[in-house]
Formats: sequence, structure tokens, C-alpha cells
Amino acid sequence: MTVQCRAFSSAVESSGAVESFWDQIELARLLQMLGDLPHACQVAEQAQGLAERRAEADPSSAQAQRDISVSLNYVDQIQAAQGDASAALKSYQQSLLIAEALALADPSNAQAQRDVSYDQQFWENDRNAEFGECHAVEYDA
Repeated sequence: MTVQCRAFSSAVESSGAVESFWDQIELARLLQMLGDLPHACQVAEQAQGLAERRAEADPSSAQAQRDISVSLNYVDQIQAAQGDASAALKSYQQSLLIAEALALADPSNAQAQRDVSYDQQFWENDRNAEFGECHAVEYDA
């Protein structure tokens, strides 16, 4: 499986087919699974940049804002896997701020509400285990 994943990753990158936000996110996930954390972080940050440019072009786009939050989640996960607790916490906090703003702006949006819950639960379950309770973030509802 790993050889197939590496071959796929190389083929996708060399073809220049990584054009969409979600293609970049999927490639970052694949690279993370392969253990190529520096490259995975670079690709996730490229996805973040794409989402940020889309949000700048259309500041009213909740989807573009959500994409920034999602990309920050992947950056956070990769930074944590690299052992960079400070950077991971910063990315997590930025992601959570965006998710909370989207949830407050549209309380009936189930996806936005789930995103906030996911961000909090993921950090509490996985990051506290990695970095300890000192990095936990309080949440005021």
C-alpha cells in the first residue's frame, strides 16, 4: 500500500493536477500518512493560501472562510506530528476562531456547529495526549 501511495503522490504532483483546494488537502493527508511531514505541511499551507486568496476575493463567502479553517486543521495536525506544539496550538486557535465565527453567523448551519465541536473535541482528545493539559484551550460558549 505504501509503495502505491508514494507512486500516486509522485504522479499527482508531477502532473500538476493539484489545482483545487480539496486536491491539495488530500495530497497533504497522503503525504502525512507517508511520513513526509515537511512536504505535507508545505502542501497544506498552499491549500491555506488558496483558501485565503478566495476569501479575499469574496469576503462574504462562508465556504472560503471554512476552507481556511479546514486547512488550518491540517496544518495543525502536521505541526503536532512534527512535535511543534506552539505552532500547532496557534494554527488550532486560528481555525477555531474562524469556525466559531461561522457558527455564530449562522446558528442553523449544522456543518458550522459540527466544525466547532470537531475542532474542540479533536484538540482535547488528540493534542492533550501529545502535549499535555497545559496546552488545552478553554472554550466559552
